[in-house]
Amino acid sequence: MNKRSFTVLGGDARMRYLVQALRASGHPVAVSCVAGLPDDAPPEALLPRADILILPLPTYDKDGTIVGTALSSEALLAMIPKGTRVFCGKPDAVLAAYPGVTDLLASPPLTVRNAALTAEGALAAAMTLLPTSVLGGQFLVVGAGRIGMALARRLRALGAEVTVSARRKEDFAKIESEALRSEQTGVYANGLAQYDCIFNTVPAKIFASEQLAKLSSDCLWLELASAPGGLAEEDRALLGKRFVPCPGLPGRCCPKTAGELILSEVFSILEEEVAL
Repeated sequence: MNKRSFTVLGGDARMRYLVQALRASGHPVAVSCVAGLPDDAPPEALLPRADILILPLPTYDKDGTIVGTALSSEALLAMIPKGTRVFCGKPDAVLAAYPGVTDLLASPPLTVRNAALTAEGALAAAMTLLPTSVLGGQFLVVGAGRIGMALARRLRALGAEVTVSARRKEDFAKIESEALRSEQTGVYANGLAQYDCIFNTVPAKIFASEQLAKLSSDCLWLELASAPGGLAEEDRALLGKRFVPCPGLPGRCCPKTAGELILSEVFSILEEEVAL
């Protein structure tokens, strides 16, 4: 790809490694508000000169500002030149309406690779926290999407007994074709008391309180879903330390790989656009 100028604004260690990879490839890059890197200039100085702008994945903090900054989407768009190419993750309605934006978290190649990294991080967390081995353990994975299936395969490869819960007929077919056990999400006809660990990938309440009460006293709950997750606030309190939120696993467990994957997808999209 021809050398182009990049601006990277905000984010965690993934964005730091992304910047390092950009610089190693010889592309000019200006940085602001990236954790672990010195600023080349504050956002208000860099954004008016931005050609290709890369924002964090996901892009926003809980307060709706861009991660690592105090900027809203409105403030960001007011600063960048018309025609700036913007890459982000889960844009709000304001940023999504900008004609030059791409949501990288909607990109199938990146979501597939991110699912593998998330599954790897979830497995590492379980192996660290569980008092028992994965080999021979009983695990429930709630949800048969990319992350759920990637995780189920890895657990099975380590000798675990794995059940995946789902609701759609096509998901049951997918689960059973992988020689995994299946359950209906929310029903759990085979009960819950046998599980050593539950991984939830579904961002909706998937246990009733009376079902939760049947979990063993040692059962861990690893929450992989985005907000609101799979448990009500009062049910999280019931589990106490056994409830383990696991947000942003790729950025926490393998930030270098995650950052390089983001950049690879940005390059791929830009090259496709040039070829059109």
